[in-house]
Amino acid sequence: MRGDFLNFKGPTRTFTQVPFWYVLDPDPWQNQLDQGQFFQDKIVLIGATAKLLQDFHQAPFSETLLHPEAMAGIEILANDLVTLRSGNALSQVPTQGWLRAILVFSMGAGFSVLLWRFNRPVARLGWTVAISSLWFWLGYGAFMGIGYLLPTGAPILGFMVIGGTFIVTDIVTEQIRKQRLRATLEQYVTSPIVQEIISQQDDFQDLLKLREAEVIGLMLGNRYRIVRLLGSGGFGETYVAEDTQRPGSPICVVNSCGL
Repeated sequence: MRGDFLNFKGPTRTFTQVPFWYVLDPDPWQNQLDQGQFFQDKIVLIGATAKLLQDFHQAPFSETLLHPEAMAGIEILANDLVTLRSGNALSQVPTQGWLRAILVFSMGAGFSVLLWRFNRPVARLGWTVAISSLWFWLGYGAFMGIGYLLPTGAPILGFMVIGGTFIVTDIVTEQIRKQRLRATLEQYVTSPIVQEIISQQDDFQDLLKLREAEVIGLMLGNRYRIVRLLGSGGFGETYVAEDTQRPGSPICVVNSCGL
C-alpha cells in the first residue's frame, strides 16, 4: 500500500554530509574523497546546511528533547528520496478524518461502558493503565511493523481523561457517603447499637471520644459521677464512675442504658 507520509530514517545527520569545499580543496579531495571515488554508486544531493541560510524545518526527529536540532531542508529531501525508492511511505489509518473521529469516539464510549461495570477505583485505575498501554503498543507495532499511522495520542488522552473522571468521581462519592454516614451516626451516637457500629469503624472512632467528652462529669442516677466511658453494647454504655454517696467517692464500674 502506497502511503502519503515520509518515513524518516532518523534525526539530523543520519545521512553522510560532505562539506562543499572538500570538492574544491585538493587536500580533502585527495585524502577524504579519494579523488571522487567516495561518491561512486551513490546518489548525491546538494543543498545548504549552514544555519546562516535558515533552511531548517520541523520534523519527527527535530526540536525534541532527545534531538533538539532542527532538520535541514536537504535532509528532508533525502528522506523523501529514500522513501520513494524503498516504497515504504507511511499510511494513515483510517484515511478520512471523519472516520478517525468516529473511531476515537467509539473507543472512548466503549471504554466508558467498560469502566461503568466496575465500582472499585483500583479496578478502574488498572483498566485505564492497561487499555492505554495496550493501545500505545498497538500503535507502535503498527507503525514499526507495517507503516500504519493509527490514531494514538487522542485515544490515549481520552482513556486517561475518562479513567481519571471515573476515579475522581468514585473518591468524591465515597467521601460524601462517609460524611453523610458520619452525620447520621453523630446524631444517634447515644444509641448502643450505633456505638457498637462505631467501635468497629476506625474512621469514626473520634465520635466515641466526642461522646466520652459529653458524658464525663455527668451524674448517673444522682449518685455516680462519670469519669470515663469504657464501652457500649447491647446492654447500654459502661462507665468508670465515682460513687458520690459513699465515703471517699470510690471508683466503680456502672452500666446504664442511658443517662
